[in-house]
Amino acid sequence: MTWPFLLIGAVLGALIVLILQWRMDERATAREWAPLLTPRGAILLHQQQRYFNDGLRLADIAYERAHALRELGSHEEARDLIRHGYKLMDRFAPDLTSALSMMALYSRMVSAIAPIRPLPARRFRTGGVSALAHFGAVVHHLLVNTAERFRLRLYVIGQAAQLLLRGLARTTRRLLGQEPTDPKRADWEHMEAIRDDFHALRDETVVTLRVLLESLESERKKLIMD
Repeated sequence: MTWPFLLIGAVLGALIVLILQWRMDERATAREWAPLLTPRGAILLHQQQRYFNDGLRLADIAYERAHALRELGSHEEARDLIRHGYKLMDRFAPDLTSALSMMALYSRMVSAIAPIRPLPARRFRTGGVSALAHFGAVVHHLLVNTAERFRLRLYVIGQAAQLLLRGLARTTRRLLGQEPTDPKRADWEHMEAIRDDFHALRDETVVTLRVLLESLESERKKLIMD
């Protein structure tokens, strides 16, 4: 009876040692990097950030106005704005996914990617995206190099965006199908959580883009020196 417990203990001990070793290697790699964002890279980063911000800001205005109208009893006007808000989010998600695909492509053009952390699960309010971020964090420490971890981060962000958009579609259908006199507070709260998570994904996408731009600049300097 003791052998199974000894075997399980040995496996767990080995996993703990490996995880600690990976963390030490990751910190050592991070200390080797001295990333610097060039003025051109900073402009590109700012432009992309503003593009994402504008897309979400328009949807925010629609949803906030819809909530205010609902509180005032203008239910049909609120429903129109809910439809409009969803259409804006439906356009934002593909734009985000397209940017992620482009970053994945460019990441294969450099020999090394600057270290980057996995998505912080605590930033997300919806259970599905939080669980996905937790899973990504576990896989992150099992991967060998920073390029694989970078592309994993892109994949997790993309899957999270799709998950949120599907959740928003379901919540929107429920809100539009409700009687004006019977609004469901839980649906409005869930919609708010989805919007917050989209904002978090936007921020994490900008962080990811910054790491890529820094890595591309490091690669350019390396080629010049060679």
